[in-house]
Amino acid sequence: KADIEAMAANPKPGAVAGCPGCKQGGSMPAAPEGAAPAAAAPAAAAPAPAPAAAAPAAAAPADGSFAYGKYDGQLWDHAAKKDVYSAWDPNSPRTTQNFNPFETFGGNSPDASGIYPGENRYKDPIRGDVNYAQMMEEKADIEAMAANPKPGAVAGCPGCKQGGSMPAAPEGAAPAAAAPAAAAPAPAPAAAAPAAAAPADGSFAYGKYDGQLWDHAA
Repeated sequence: KADIEAMAANPKPGAVAGCPGCKQGGSMPAAPEGAAPAAAAPAAAAPAPAPAAAAPAAAAPADGSFAYGKYDGQLWDHAAKKDVYSAWDPNSPRTTQNFNPFETFGGNSPDASGIYPGENRYKDPIRGDVNYAQMMEEKADIEAMAANPKPGAVAGCPGCKQGGSMPAAPEGAAPAAAAPAAAAPAPAPAAAAPAAAAPADGSFAYGKYDGQLWDHAA
């Protein structure tokens, strides 16, 4: 009894009278006195809006203000670039806060705000000292990222520099797959079938526990 009251007080989402998985005209177990009634099944979510068009790098906001990147005026070393890369979303517009620091343009790397040499607002980054061993570690890191790109990280993605070049995967690595097309909308749920209706071919399948112990655990 306590189990059933607990289930009734905390029903599954959509488990309301008349739901597709309910017996039409049936009665759900009653919640104990004082428990809040189950909420009706939520309406289907509205389709997601189309993604915004990619914004050009370093574009100033409409109000004339401008925000530099997270590491502007700070050490722009490999650790800082990896931090910016980890937050980068290839499927969102490219901005001073959302860019791939390992993407090159015209053979050049971006500054701490994703701006390239020759572009407006470019700042020469504060670079740390790097030895050969560190260079090899950084190269291995970048090759690993290129061999396992983020979903949607393909040339021309919203978060990429238009005309830019992504880091090359090491020889033998499989090329990154193109971003998958949007999934087709799920089909409308089938109408609830009456309980124990026999299939059209005359066959019939009994329940999982037919002929077995039908206790509370089952």
